[in-house]
Amino acid sequence: MFRAFAGVHTESLSMLEFMRERLLPSLIGYYDSETRVRRRLVKKYVRSLPQLKVYIGSVNFVEKDTPFAMLNFCFDQIVSLLLIR
Repeated sequence: MFRAFAGVHTESLSMLEFMRERLLPSLIGYYDSETRVRRRLVKKYVRSLPQLKVYIGSVNFVEKDTPFAMLNFCFDQIVSLLLIR
């Protein structure tokens, strides 16, 4: 489940990177006034897009390393319980 949530974050980052690297440079070749205004709006729009995050609770969001961090926490707790006995 968390892996799917992390995929949303990773894919949104790759999509934003694609838009910034490939889409914006392809708009540079237009020079008339109408497309220049449209190009500026598209540039501002793409730069303003945030990455998508799936939140757990109110603060924490799921990224690629979250399942590993949760697994590490669980193992630490199990080892602590075993050492207490």
